[in-house]
Amino acid sequence: MKKAFLLYFPINKEHAFTLAEVLVTLGIIGVVAALTLPALITDYRDKELETRAKKAYSIINQAVQKGQVAHGVVGDNTALFDENKTSEEVALDFSKCFNKVKFCKNSKIAGCKNTNYRIKYNSLWSSGTGVSIDSDISGLPKIVLPDGMILAVQQRKFNEVTHQVQQDEYGNFKTDADGNLLYFDYVDPGAFIYFDTNGAKGPNQFGRDAFVLGVWEDKINIHGWSKTGGNSLKSILMGNGIIYTDYNVGEEFQF
Repeated sequence: MKKAFLLYFPINKEHAFTLAEVLVTLGIIGVVAALTLPALITDYRDKELETRAKKAYSIINQAVQKGQVAHGVVGDNTALFDENKTSEEVALDFSKCFNKVKFCKNSKIAGCKNTNYRIKYNSLWSSGTGVSIDSDISGLPKIVLPDGMILAVQQRKFNEVTHQVQQDEYGNFKTDADGNLLYFDYVDPGAFIYFDTNGAKGPNQFGRDAFVLGVWEDKINIHGWSKTGGNSLKSILMGNGIIYTDYNVGEEFQF
């Protein structure tokens, strides 16, 4: 009869972990995860928004060029963005330059309910009274693309000079030594194209998922105002990433 041989491995109790040590280690891992995971999620989301912004910018420019060709005026935006038409009429015409889109003259149209929402500015901004605000473009006609992107069109007059109050970097009104408001003259684009790369889905903030393009007679430019994401979009297109500062709408502040 053969004898069975058992292998015996002695356990070194000096190198074993106690339950307390395991719990402490798990606790440390949990704390580290809690501190780093939100940042990783935000970074991943921002990268996704950057990709969507680049795609949206390209699609819009292609649509404008298509509209110029359709009107027989290559290099001229005044036919597609006709200053003698309403924003609704221009948006409807512009919607024909895209494929399989839905035109929403207002949010009451079937399938357009989610086009009525507000957008935060790129960073803290007030109406001039020290209370942070957001932007309301809910009244503008919208174009909804198959991928969920929403465009809003605001038609204005080309080369129209507007008289505006001077404001500091936070939106507070500037005054002279006697307390009188200071003004400046500014020539706005003939039209604005607002676009939100993922529609009503958050974060709904200029410079992150929402941006503004200015339509001039012979070109379309990124609107230069940083509060509507101009600096951020330029940075994204150059491969340098999103620029924004988060804040809460309705907060009072003094600077």
